[in-house]
Amino acid sequence: MHEELGFNYQELNNSYALGSAGVATGAVLLTPFALKFGRRQIYIISLLLQIGVCIWEAQLQKVPELYLVTFLSCFLGSLAEIMIQMTVADVFFIHQRGAMNSIFIFCQQIGTAVSPVVAGYITTSLGWRAVWWAMTICLATALLAFVFLYEESKYFGVPIQSMELEINLETWATGHPDQIHETKQKPETKSDKQTAEMTPLDKLPPLYDADIDESIPSMTYKQRLLQFTIGHGSISQLLLHIYQPFHIMLYIPGILYMAIVYGVSWAIMTIIGTNMATFMPASPYNFSASAVGLMILPVFVGTAIGMAIVGPTSDRLILYLAKRNNGIYEPEMRLWLLAAFIPLVPAGLMVAGCGFQYTLPWPVIAVGFGAASLGITPAINPG
Repeated sequence: MHEELGFNYQELNNSYALGSAGVATGAVLLTPFALKFGRRQIYIISLLLQIGVCIWEAQLQKVPELYLVTFLSCFLGSLAEIMIQMTVADVFFIHQRGAMNSIFIFCQQIGTAVSPVVAGYITTSLGWRAVWWAMTICLATALLAFVFLYEESKYFGVPIQSMELEINLETWATGHPDQIHETKQKPETKSDKQTAEMTPLDKLPPLYDADIDESIPSMTYKQRLLQFTIGHGSISQLLLHIYQPFHIMLYIPGILYMAIVYGVSWAIMTIIGTNMATFMPASPYNFSASAVGLMILPVFVGTAIGMAIVGPTSDRLILYLAKRNNGIYEPEMRLWLLAAFIPLVPAGLMVAGCGFQYTLPWPVIAVGFGAASLGITPAINPG
């Protein structure tokens, strides 16, 4: 873009900032629709729109177009940051979500690490516009996968209608006077108390009997894919979900803390990416576009190591802490892992920053960024 269209680096940095703003606003404004209309519909619609944006981006000519398509692309792409973890919560139990989210973020990091490498080689051989045509093909493939393979994971339960059970105590007492008298007059004996205390749990009567009609046939493949449900509640309740997260964040310190840590973590990842793109092509490194793309691999390695450790360890940790807490799970239990990893973040950034400042060999910078990315993995995947 810099050579062909004359876009200066300040304009490219501005487009990156607009993309970050698109991710932030899209996550807030679009997520409520996934709560109202389910996951499948929103996945498919967002992919269709992103395909259109990629085609537009492959043909852009002016700076305002660059700003607009970057914002729209990130605005729609923000759903990937939220909805996949919502889908994990739909399908898996709490003590499995750390490992499942680790798999998701690992796959996400594969895309983050591999795409700059591939994009660098495509740009070198075919030009930067071919990158967006390749993205169009990838998104179209993902769209086909969601259309034919993904079933709705959001379950909208049928609300139980409240039933008022009116009992006329006076009428009942008239027909059963001796039972009322016996209940009032009979004192609780020691044997009754011991019997109540010593009754095994498996001998207690069930609160209700589950009645499942096994004769009801399962839906066919076509019926499952064409299933379209809308959640309960009005449009005003839908809009409530836009500002409700901020309300919760301000009133629950743990959520506010993790929001800050998560935001700082992604700001660090942004700093890593922009510094590599700015300093590595310049002297004394003189990296080509493909070589700059390869520099993201240390970040991928650090994140991959972190995810392999953090997810399963977090799941085991909450089971252990919940047992110590009389079987009660608290979300804050996952945050203990932060203490072991966070020191790597400032250490890695200082190493990389000093490497840029004093033009140290590029392996030093790579190790610094890899250590920083390893340190932020508990914040990216708290479970």
